[in-house]
Amino acid sequence: MSAIPSTQAAPDARAQFLALLADALHQQSLVKLVLARHVGDEADLQRITAKPLTVKGTPSLQFVYRYKTRDITRNLALDEALAQIGEWLPGSFRNAHLLSLADEAQLEFSKKGKPMLHRNAAQQVRQVAAGEHDREKKRYLELSRPFLHDLGVTDKQQALIPAMSRKWKQINKFIEVFSHAFGSVALPVEQPVRVADFGSGKGYLTFAIHDYLSNTLQRPAQVTGVELRADMVELCNKAASHLEHPGLVFEQGDVRSVVPASIDVMIALHACDIATDYAIHTGIRCGAAIIMCSPCCHKQIRPQLSSPGCSSRCCNTACTWASRPRCSLTACGPCTWKRAGMKPRCSSSFRWNTPTRTR
Repeated sequence: MSAIPSTQAAPDARAQFLALLADALHQQSLVKLVLARHVGDEADLQRITAKPLTVKGTPSLQFVYRYKTRDITRNLALDEALAQIGEWLPGSFRNAHLLSLADEAQLEFSKKGKPMLHRNAAQQVRQVAAGEHDREKKRYLELSRPFLHDLGVTDKQQALIPAMSRKWKQINKFIEVFSHAFGSVALPVEQPVRVADFGSGKGYLTFAIHDYLSNTLQRPAQVTGVELRADMVELCNKAASHLEHPGLVFEQGDVRSVVPASIDVMIALHACDIATDYAIHTGIRCGAAIIMCSPCCHKQIRPQLSSPGCSSRCCNTACTWASRPRCSLTACGPCTWKRAGMKPRCSSSFRWNTPTRTR
């Protein structure tokens, strides 16, 4: 059941709208605020959406800046948020839509800057979104964890850096897979969980699994990251020492040179060529209850490639290739890459030989 819309063309329409917003915030009845018809300096900014949020026990507003190709999230305390919205209207936005449990209000500005306030009674039963999320999604790690900032995943405000969003998803997916595997094995609770991560790189997953075990599951853990690059080992050890992660160390070497006496969890997600076999063998020999291994395919296929002589025409030109790749596998990826002049991404040193041409 809806009421007849009423329209007011009063000089204080903007002030009335801001008062309605302040009341909705203090009564905890705000559902959503949308600022549209952007006229500010940022050409790519389309709109801003605001929803109530609780940050470390403090009532706040979460602003989502919607651009053409990305979204940026920013959290502000209520007083600061109200002041910011007041600055935006009408300097940066000419339309504001307020949705609360009690009513619905829309503030519009004409081309000459004249404010118009439209109000409607609530047409349906609404509910305020949950304080932390508008849609509940399980995360195995929180963005507030200190190691994420040290590794460059979050900024000083513990907000996700947009360029690291894929890495953040990868870390959570890895912990999700590990959590299911860990729940299916029975390891003694009184003993530390011994983990070895071969090819740990910058340590994103190594820090994550240590934090998940020690912080989330409250299990003592001895996690060792093994990496060939000395600079990465030094960087990760400094971060582990700075963050006071007991039981987390990084060593220089590979799966052949660093062999722990015993392992509960063996990780090798960047094992190329026969390193995959070494990693699996190490996990079995050390009695690992969980082996997480993801082999790299490029060096498995590389020995099967050959470049026999060829006199056929190439690329619709008069020249011919002196050699061309041939693979025993149908539609082999590296062969396709080589013909396209591309190089595969691989953690090992890998280069395609440039074909020579004869005239």
